[in-house]
Amino acid sequence: MSNLAANDPCADLMADVKQIIFIGNDMVNREPMYHLLLIGSNRDYQIWVTQDATPLLRKAIITYKTLPGSPQYTAILSDWNFKPSTPADTFTFQPGSESIPIELLPPRDNQSQQ
Repeated sequence: MSNLAANDPCADLMADVKQIIFIGNDMVNREPMYHLLLIGSNRDYQIWVTQDATPLLRKAIITYKTLPGSPQYTAILSDWNFKPSTPADTFTFQPGSESIPIELLPPRDNQSQQ
C-alpha cells in the first residue's frame, strides 16, 4: 500500500503485473464497484474501484504468492480528500516538557580526510 504515496503509483504497480482480469461488478460498503484482479509474478492484487466519473480505489487485497502460506493484506479505503486543509503549524516541532537540547558535531570536511 506504500505505493499509493509514490509520484506515479500506477506505474509502480504495473511494473510487475502480467495480466489483468475484470472479475465483475461488486459492492463495497453498499457502493457499486468494479472488481479487478491484477496478476503479478510475486504478488496478486484484487482491487475494487468506484464506478463514478472519477474512479477511486476503495478496497485492495494483496496476496504474497512466494511467501509461505501466501499471506494476504487487506485494506479498505474511504473518505478520500484531495483538497485537505492543513494548518500551517501542523508540522511545527513542539518539544516535550522533559526534552533537552543536544549538541551536534559540525559536518566533516571531506577534503581534509585525504
